Amino acid sequence: MTGLAAAMKYPGTLIILLAGLLLYQAPAGAAEAELRNEQDPRELVIRVSNRMVDALREQREAIRQDDAIAYRLADQIVVPHIDFERIARWVLGKHWRSASEAQRAAFMEGFRQHLMRTYVSSMITYTDEILAHADEVSYPPLRNPNGSDQVTVRSRISLPKGGTAQVDYTMVKTAASWKIADLAIDGISLALTYRKEFSAQISRNGLDALIADLKQ
Repeated sequence: MTGLAAAMKYPGTLIILLAGLLLYQAPAGAAEAELRNEQDPRELVIRVSNRMVDALREQREAIRQDDAIAYRLADQIVVPHIDFERIARWVLGKHWRSASEAQRAAFMEGFRQHLMRTYVSSMITYTDEILAHADEVSYPPLRNPNGSDQVTVRSRISLPKGGTAQVDYTMVKTAASWKIADLAIDGISLALTYRKEFSAQISRNGLDALIADLKQ
C-alpha cells in the first residue's frame, strides 16, 4: 500500500501529526468524557497530541519491548476520533454503492486494520524522533466560521533541515463529537490517495481481493 508515501517524505517528525491521536493514553472516566465532548476541534487535536507525547515518553521502553501496547492503545483510543464509515464510503466511491452490506462491513474493518498497522508501525519506528521534535509543531487559528459542521485544523512542523510541512485535519461534527474525516499532507489528501489506489486495485482484481489484501 502507498497511502502514506507522502508522509514518508518527512519521516519521524511528521509522524507526530499523522499519529497524533494514536498514543493518547486517556485517563479513565472524566478526562475521556471531556475529550469526547470537546466542542473546539482545534483544541481537541492539540490536547490529544500533547498527551500523546507525554504518554509516549512514559511508555517508550515498554513499547519497545512489546509493540502490542501501542496497538492496544491505538485500538482503544483512535477509533472514537475517526469517522471510519464516512472515510470508507468516500474512498470506495462508486464501488461502495455496488458493494453488499457484508462487503461494506468487511472493507471498513480491513481499512481500519490497515490504517492502525501503518500508523502504529511508523510511530514505533520513529519514537525517538517524535519526542525530539515534539515541540516544533504549531497549530494556527481556525479559519472556518463558527457553527460549521466541517472545519480544517491546520498544523505545521518545522523540519530538521529547514522549511516547514503542513498537515490539515478535516474534522466533521457528528452527534457525539468532532471526528477526523481526512488528512492532507502539504496539500496531498490521504483519502484521495487511497481512493485512487483502491479504485485501481478493484479494477484489476475486484473488491473482495482488496479486502483480503487490507487484512493481511
